[in-house]
Formats: sequence, C-alpha cells, structure tokens
Amino acid sequence: MNKEKLIQKWLDNELNEAEFNQLQQLEEFQDYKKIAETAKQFKAPNFDKKESFAAIKSKLVQPKTKTSWTKHIARIAAIFVIGFATYFAITYNSATEIQTMAGVTEEITLPDESHIELNAASTLSYNKSNWEDKRLINLKGEAYFEVAKGKTFTVETSLGNISVLGTKFNIRQRGDFLEVTCYEGLVKVVTPFEELKLPVGESFQLIGKTSLKQSISSAKPSWLEGVSSFRSVPLQQVIEELEHQYNITITLKKLTFDTDELFTGSFVHNDLKTALKSITVPFNLTYEQNNTTVILSERE
Repeated sequence: MNKEKLIQKWLDNELNEAEFNQLQQLEEFQDYKKIAETAKQFKAPNFDKKESFAAIKSKLVQPKTKTSWTKHIARIAAIFVIGFATYFAITYNSATEIQTMAGVTEEITLPDESHIELNAASTLSYNKSNWEDKRLINLKGEAYFEVAKGKTFTVETSLGNISVLGTKFNIRQRGDFLEVTCYEGLVKVVTPFEELKLPVGESFQLIGKTSLKQSISSAKPSWLEGVSSFRSVPLQQVIEELEHQYNITITLKKLTFDTDELFTGSFVHNDLKTALKSITVPFNLTYEQNNTTVILSERE
C-alpha cells in the first residue's frame, strides 16, 4: 500500500496491525504523529480570535523596540495559524480519493455498503464525513455501480451527472465521451444538452454534442470479465481505452481516414496481440510494437 493511503487510513482509524507496522517504518512517521497529537489540542468550534489574541498579548513582556514586538507577534500568529490549519485539515477534510493505474481495476465498498468496480486509469472521490446526508461521487474514467437503496446517489462527471436511488449501472467518461448503461432500476442522466431517465436494458451515449440511445442485452459490463466492448464508438476512444488497459502509448501514422470513424466490437485485456488485431483488422490497419509503444498505420 502506498504512503498516502496508509496515512489516510491511519487518520480515519482504519489501519489493521500489519498496515500500522508498515506505517511505523516510514521516516516521517514521528513527524506525522506529533502533528496529529498537537492538532487534537485545538478546539475549533470554541476558537475566539479576540480572546486568544488578548491572552497572548497579556503574557508577553513588553519588548524594547517596535521591531522586536512585531517579530514576536508574527511568530506567535504563524504558530497559531499552522496549528489551527492542521487541526482543521485533519478533522474536517475526510475526502477519499481512489485512483487506478493503467491495466489495474479496484473494488470499493462505500459506507452504505454500495459497491463499485473502478476500471483502469480512473479516479473516484467522495466525502465520508457527510455520506449519510449526501451520497455524492466524483468520477473520471469508468466504473460499475451497485447502489444500496437509500437517499439519492449522484455521480458527477465533467460531461453530466447521473442520479439513482438504488440500482446497477455503468458509467464511462473519457474526454468528450460519456456512456451510461442501466442494468437494474432507473437512472437519471443530466447533461448540458438534455435530461432523460434511462430504464433497465438501455444505454446512453454523448459524443461532443451528439447523443444516442441503444438497447443492451447483457446483465453486466463486459470489462468486469476482462473484455472491453463498444457499440458505435469513435475509434479514437477505443484506442485510448486500449492504452488504459495495457499501459502502452499508441501512435497513428499516415491514416487516410478520421479516427472519429465508429467502431463496433471488442478486445480482450490479457493478450495485447489479439487485442490489437481486434481493432486493426476492421480498419485495414497494421501495427508495429516496440516495448510499450505501438504504431498503427494503414496496410499498403
């Protein structure tokens, strides 16, 4: 587990014994411990700036010069600000962010027992402190949700918001592409261009300003089983998803057609050569691979 996650879990009192032992091995652990212990001494709700300043001022010995007095006040104020800011950050900033690397997925359980599968190269964040009052997720990338029944559950993306009460659905948001698929219940989708309710068995796509609704027959998104599937999706989006799944960089060379051409098909996540053939053959392309770089070009 990386350092940031260890520290976050420690502040939330969620570390197990093995993780705590790992945290103690960090060189900075004693510094973190001192900051946390010091921050507990501050009582933010009862903080009165006038009274605190008066108390500090009354305990100071009058300095000989104006410059000395100013330095004393500046130092004390700095200590106060740093301590109070540390206390505020530790106590109130309980935002949780989870980020997956290329080729890696992660399963997440939320405080209400809702479940999320986060696809590769994706980022998800939410706030634990007010989760019971506001079930709000921020998503960049792709994720599959199984939402426990309760208050409105909202997923924010850069292209629109998706709201439900309790259901199963998938969201893919990459660049100017948004796709929402409902597998159970009813999903509300709000974009800058339209608002609609998506019933089970339907998928909604937004590409730029163009939207499309389609019927689906699957019970879950195929990427959960290691296959990325697409229906009428721009080739550019397919290429980028391939990069996310295999942690590679794809370069296009001398293409005579636009990568906005639509692709319907799929590629597997466990065999790069097979995956590359799946997207190159339909467009009469060939590929050259050099370690983590792949060049796509048209066949002569």
